[in-house]
Amino acid sequence: MANINNKLILIIVVVFALIGWLVALGGIAKANDVCNNRYGFTNKNCSDDLSYHWWGIWFSFVLAVVILILAILGKAEAWSSTLQALCAACLSVTMLDADSIYKWNVQDWATDWVHAALAGFIILSIALMLLIIILGMNLAGENVSVRVSPAPGSIETASKQPKQGDTSAC
Repeated sequence: MANINNKLILIIVVVFALIGWLVALGGIAKANDVCNNRYGFTNKNCSDDLSYHWWGIWFSFVLAVVILILAILGKAEAWSSTLQALCAACLSVTMLDADSIYKWNVQDWATDWVHAALAGFIILSIALMLLIIILGMNLAGENVSVRVSPAPGSIETASKQPKQGDTSAC
């Protein structure tokens, strides 16, 4: 992420994710309110019914803020593999959230808040996919070479190996 263009792209995509988070937050908050009004706050705990959606909302927010802070501080490159793994986990949560909200959408009670929540989770999913790609871009072109066995046609014996503690051969 030392490249300023990659850092700028990363920040833009994180802001895109935060926009999706805000839209999804509004939709789920309204879903919670509608559920509470329907059941009169007494016999149904709507936050429990929407707990997986709330988990997706706050996991996405915390992850986006952490990536934004690391990008601004220039530390995202050092944590790119960990951030990619967390983005993949968050992506699975947001995609499942979008799927369950899509099922609400095809029912007869689909309203604006359902559409907002669905749009927010779709935007979050797209942003998380982009984050996985962008965070992996700094690993592209790394030349890692590990030699486990001798080259074909050559036989190395123990006598050719440097003695333990001998640094002159290195």
